[in-house]
Amino acid sequence: RSIYYDLKNSARKRKYEFNLSKEFFIELATKSGLLENRGRLKESFTVDRIRNEEGYTESNVQIISKSDNSAKYWEDWKHLHDMENVLKPNEDPVYYF
Repeated sequence: RSIYYDLKNSARKRKYEFNLSKEFFIELATKSGLLENRGRLKESFTVDRIRNEEGYTESNVQIISKSDNSAKYWEDWKHLHDMENVLKPNEDPVYYF
């Protein structure tokens, strides 16, 4: 199966915009070495959304290693988790009179 169609179907299932032409994707995959370096190893390449809140567009994709992509995911998760703790209301409010 094609990497392009697998990515397109995955984006659709996860409700992300997918606006990459086949021509753009082939050029990106060829120049980056994605085709030769894909697989399940952490050194393997994968398609990454630069800004995770956005979809797959020409200005929002890059090819990076799976380990870098995983590290990026956990950094984003950690940041969101830290923000949740900052934004939680104080359970024991302090009243000033």
